[in-house]
Amino acid sequence: MLRLLLVSCFLLAGCALDRGGLRVRDGAVGMDARVDASVGCSPACGPSEVCEGGECVCAPGACCPACGPSERCDEGRCVCPEGACCPGCEGLETCVGGACVPREDCGAETQPCCEGACREGSVCAAEMCVACGGEGSPCCEGALCGEGSVCVGGTCASCGALGESCCGDGGCDAGAVCAEGACVACGGDGEPCCAGDSCADADLTCAAGTCQDCGQRNETCCPSAACVEPALVCDPGSFCRDCGGRDERCCGGDVCEAGHVCDAVSFCRVCGANGQRCCAGGMCGAGEVCDPADFCRDCGGNGQRCCAGDACDPGRVCDGSGFCRDCGGNGQRCCAGGACDSGRVCDGSSFCRDCGGNGQLCCAGSVCPAGRVCDPIDRCRDCGGTGQLCCSGNTCDGSRVCVAGFCTS
Repeated sequence: MLRLLLVSCFLLAGCALDRGGLRVRDGAVGMDARVDASVGCSPACGPSEVCEGGECVCAPGACCPACGPSERCDEGRCVCPEGACCPGCEGLETCVGGACVPREDCGAETQPCCEGACREGSVCAAEMCVACGGEGSPCCEGALCGEGSVCVGGTCASCGALGESCCGDGGCDAGAVCAEGACVACGGDGEPCCAGDSCADADLTCAAGTCQDCGQRNETCCPSAACVEPALVCDPGSFCRDCGGRDERCCGGDVCEAGHVCDAVSFCRVCGANGQRCCAGGMCGAGEVCDPADFCRDCGGNGQRCCAGDACDPGRVCDGSGFCRDCGGNGQRCCAGGACDSGRVCDGSSFCRDCGGNGQLCCAGSVCPAGRVCDPIDRCRDCGGTGQLCCSGNTCDGSRVCVAGFCTS
């Protein structure tokens, strides 16, 4: 071997021997390379490399890394020969005049596989391209199947129905839900919740992923905060509790038991007595009335609010502002029916005035005391004297006589 190297070197006039081994000179690039036979390369160098000092280097004129399957190495450069396809064509193509075109002899359904490859919609099985993706057919590349099927053990199988595998997106038919890769019944009592945390019956609710009874006393509220009995209401903790009684939550929004009313924070409170809230419809107990603030207050007494129907205690009357006032006395309002105390009469402004005195209003029934008569303007006047009105029965004092309603001598 050494003799062969020596002959080659001398013919090329580019090498010489020294004590270190064989030295190779490349005059074109002015580079010296020393090959030391005592040092090897591990792992072994590639086909275009040489081992130098324990390192793999690219041989002069070689291409590193190696060229592609359709290329050739030309003075250290990879070039694509005329008419070749670079890089090479894929398995379903062939090179024609420098262009990759589809192969016609393989790859289609029922044709042989093209180096293990088949066109879309088919897959290589036993070196032949067969249809894929349909139910009962092999799975397509990437374990894909058509709609309504899923890849199970390399074969497309129906999915989504009860007992079948879940479809690719984890979906199942109505009434089923995906659990550990299989479609199981949902929505019933004790079953997993269906999509959207829904359950099959209105008296079931989804709690912690399971449908369970709801709506009864102390049970979880049903959907939309519903309870099954009118006397129950859903509290803020989503449990059905008694409602309508004293200090319980109001039923149905604002309904309470008799004698109770729903307050501003939706609790039932005792109502109707003095200082308590008014009951439904503004009702209060006897002797009480609902004030503008919706509280029951004592009524009927002097200075108190008028009772229902503008009623007041005896001796009092409801004034124009809704309060009861003492009545019947002089200067006080007239009592019910225009009544006033004895010796007083109700004037045109509904106030009681002293009556019967000379110049005063006539008393009830146009009555004046003895010695006075009620004139045409409803005033009592002294009568019987000369020039005075004739007294009752057209009488006058002494020897005076009544002429045309007046007494004359």
